[in-house]
Amino acid sequence: ALFFASRGAVVHAFEPMPATLARLRRNAALNRDLKITVHPVAVGARAGRLEIVAEPRIPGGASAAAEIAAGSGAATGATRTIVEVV
Repeated sequence: ALFFASRGAVVHAFEPMPATLARLRRNAALNRDLKITVHPVAVGARAGRLEIVAEPRIPGGASAAAEIAAGSGAATGATRTIVEVV
């Protein structure tokens, strides 16, 4: 988000994972002069809920793949269509 916003782009950043969302919001707040809008949701084909599991070995890494997320203690996050949020 910061890379493109620092070059004049208007950025809409989507992040459903709480820890990564906190970092994203902190970075956006430190760069208030940039045009970054943070959306605390995932973008999907339809609105609803999605199980997402974080990959602890990769900061910011996560997966919503059913075979990875199922039964893994995944977080549940909201999904919205791009039309709903922009």
